Amino acid sequence: SSDLKKQPQLVLLDHGLYHDLQEQDVRLNLCQYWQACCASDPATMDRIGQRLSGALRRFLPLILSPWFVFGGSGVSLSELASAAKGQLPDTVSLKDVADFIVATREGGANLVGLLHSLGYTRGLLNALGFAEDRRIASMLKYALIGDQPVAPAIPPDLSLSQQAWVRWRVMLLR
Repeated sequence: SSDLKKQPQLVLLDHGLYHDLQEQDVRLNLCQYWQACCASDPATMDRIGQRLSGALRRFLPLILSPWFVFGGSGVSLSELASAAKGQLPDTVSLKDVADFIVATREGGANLVGLLHSLGYTRGLLNALGFAEDRRIASMLKYALIGDQPVAPAIPPDLSLSQQAWVRWRVMLLR
């Protein structure tokens, strides 16, 4: 209609950010993991986190979003303080770091690259003033859509109950 005004849009294409998430069910695991982080489900976070990131699985939620700090991942205050200083916590050994790297490679889909891409995207969204709760809600929406063995070619809309669940989970994280 003539009442709608076109707005300029910015589209970023970075051809280095492609990852095959089908490899070893990484897409399905990541969708279920994101939901577990949003639902503060430590048992599921631990189970899937072990597969995705090995010995350092308790730090994975914090890599995905700082809002997951109180989600039951088991990260201590002293570990957070060390990380804030850019230091390796005393509770983390070089063997743990090596195990993390091996787990992210063996888990499929170059998880280190994927985590880097997610961090890069989060930084861009933050710089553009896109609130973290909106990013979490968007990721949770697509985690729900992607939580099936075969990803739909065209993502369906969430049901009303799924939309309400997303809003409720994000509200509880605030």
